[in-house]
Parts: sequence; C-alpha cells; structure tokens
Amino acid sequence: MITGIIVTIVDNDGPPLMGRNWLKHLRLDWHRIANVNAAQNQLDDLLSNYEEILRDELGTAQNYQATLHLKEGTRPDLAVFHLQSVKQ
Repeated sequence: MITGIIVTIVDNDGPPLMGRNWLKHLRLDWHRIANVNAAQNQLDDLLSNYEEILRDELGTAQNYQATLHLKEGTRPDLAVFHLQSVKQ
C-alpha cells in the first residue's frame, strides 16, 4: 500500500508526536496494543504488590512449617543449598 502523508519535523527535546492523520493510514491492531498495555500494567501491579518477596537478594521464609516425606528405609542427609540469581 502506498499513501501520501504530511510529515512535520521540529527541533524539540519533547516526545515524538504523531497526528491522527497518520493513525488512519497505519492500520494498527489497537485491540492487541491495548492488551499489551493491560498486561504490562498487571505485571507492574504484581511486582509492586510482591516487592518484598521478589527482591534480588537472599532472604528467609519465616513462620512456615514443612513436612518431609521419605520412602521406607531411607535416611535423611543434611545438604545446604544456596540459591543464586543469574543476571544476564
């Protein structure tokens, strides 16, 4: 598809602007774009609500009780594990 659209270039430190005349020619899937924004908002909410347990540092689980079920005849052996995040 070929179309003619007016472009205005300004020397400005502000954000890029796109007029409504561009939007009708671009034919974007606005429903899909809105869903991406909604998903990002949900992610931001989760990260904010659970910030304490999602920190990038070591912590401890307190006030929890765990039960270890072993097969008959096995003997537990102490093993210490250190979880470490991998940054890329």
